[in-house]
Amino acid sequence: MEAVKKEAFRFLVPDSNPVIISLEPSEGPTVGGLPVTITGTDFRERAKVVIGGKDAEVLMIDDTPGEGNAKIIIKIPPHTEGPKKVVVINYDGATSDREGEEDDVYFIYRKPLSFPEIHSVEPAQGPTLGDTEVIVTGIGFKIDEATKAPPRVWFGMNEAPEVEFIDYKTLRVVTPPGEEGNVDVLVLNPDMGQAILANAFRYIKVKELVIDKVEPNEGTAEGGTEITITGGPFDQGAVVTIGGNPALEVVVVNSGTITAVTPPGEIGWQEVRVKNPDGGWAALPAGFFYIKPRTAPEYPPGWVDTERKDRETIEVRWEPVEFANYYEIWVSNTRNGQYRFLDQTNRTVYYATGLDYNTTYYFQIRAVNELGVSDFSYYESARTGSGRQQENNLVPENIIMEAANGNATATVATANALAYTGYRIDFAQAAYQNANRKAVRISQKALSQAYLPITIEAPGISLSVPSSSIYLGLLAAEEDYAEIIITDLGQQVAERAMRELPRGSRIISPVYEVGWQVIRGTKGTPQSTFHQQVQLTMKYNVSITPGKQVSLYTYNPTTGKWVNTGAANDPNTPQLTLGITGAGRFMLVEH
Repeated sequence: MEAVKKEAFRFLVPDSNPVIISLEPSEGPTVGGLPVTITGTDFRERAKVVIGGKDAEVLMIDDTPGEGNAKIIIKIPPHTEGPKKVVVINYDGATSDREGEEDDVYFIYRKPLSFPEIHSVEPAQGPTLGDTEVIVTGIGFKIDEATKAPPRVWFGMNEAPEVEFIDYKTLRVVTPPGEEGNVDVLVLNPDMGQAILANAFRYIKVKELVIDKVEPNEGTAEGGTEITITGGPFDQGAVVTIGGNPALEVVVVNSGTITAVTPPGEIGWQEVRVKNPDGGWAALPAGFFYIKPRTAPEYPPGWVDTERKDRETIEVRWEPVEFANYYEIWVSNTRNGQYRFLDQTNRTVYYATGLDYNTTYYFQIRAVNELGVSDFSYYESARTGSGRQQENNLVPENIIMEAANGNATATVATANALAYTGYRIDFAQAAYQNANRKAVRISQKALSQAYLPITIEAPGISLSVPSSSIYLGLLAAEEDYAEIIITDLGQQVAERAMRELPRGSRIISPVYEVGWQVIRGTKGTPQSTFHQQVQLTMKYNVSITPGKQVSLYTYNPTTGKWVNTGAANDPNTPQLTLGITGAGRFMLVEH
């Protein structure tokens, strides 16, 4: 005799393919209860997690599509010591367990070697935004003796970003963001000793703040710059920090405006943060740029080059020196003889002319400003010619430099004007510092006669532009111009870029856009490519965090991502150089 129940079992046909990529942390105590984040691909709602045959408590599922974008947070169940296989099972029956494959993921259970206790957390509440500094008291807290790493601390399912070990009974902890309500606080010693205090901290909802802008957004690293922060809503008693240091003379003018004075800080971009008395806060990761305090030039030019131009003219070039107002050129007829003052210039190229034929000259350069002078550079020599050669016409003709409404423009009408400046256009002068857009307009006639690359200098960035890269028949008439443009895209673009960078990165330069266009009459036609490689150099004057490096990033408009160009670092100076063949956006990133 038999009994049959129809449709009592349902077979599922999975359409998902869950894959586990990593566990964080990947080991924990045998007592269980530790929050663990599982990162992977194609996790679905209502998924379950099994560790060594035991169900884990699922706290959160993020089913964002894409490889490595999905996340599940669990509490591990108690288990015996040793490695246990971790399996994700989606609602449709699909599992991450690949029988016979070697890429199974294991969580390692370890026996606790200590038994800490949590007695209190003070303060016991803070905003859902996190960033509340609390003191966790108890007993039995330990550090890793080898690495000096402190215990790890969780608030609910989120790990604290900062933990400081004070002593065996005290920890200073900064809370992570969290959901409104009460959460458990968990301390995990490096030896797997674990303590949990239930409902020890309460997340409260506070007003959301925003910082729209900081003006001015740069000043000397010595501090003392008066700034205005706009955004809000700001409450009386709000605290302002810049790079983690408390600002001075903070005044909440109204709910949308704060004035303050910057404290001393580290050179480079620093975070500006405003925190209300209720714990609500907002921050601009790159809100203020500390500039190196102006001093006398510390060093002479690192390199000097000389080249014979004709039988009585020698060209002298040298490396720019920080804070130099101008340079003195000194000359001698013998290597170790008496050097005499020849001339001074605010450029980094000089044509020594009217010299004796067939004679060797030795040159030294030093940098000068209102605070003093540098040492002399090492000497460099060249010999004038002995016979008449085709000479470059060096008759001075002006390059017209104009600045207005945030724009600085240099207009080059003739090849003589280019030659007189040494093929170098300099926007580093004070009159052009506040111009976000810097443009060089070069006539068709000047380009057709140019025989050297044109160097465009601006604070933090320079271009070396071969004339053929912007000529090649695109300029049909002598009245046509090519315009090379360097634009500082400003704080908002930098903020958006910052959000797309890996955690722990910081932008240490403005975000620049480089491009060019053909100007015919009053009409400008943007060009997407250079017809010969242009050398782009970006410089930085900030201290780099030990263990980190600086890279030159460019924006890929197709993917909407910032990518590392792999540009070469100059071993002698803090700058990176990249050959580019098209218009684009560029910035320097410490990571």
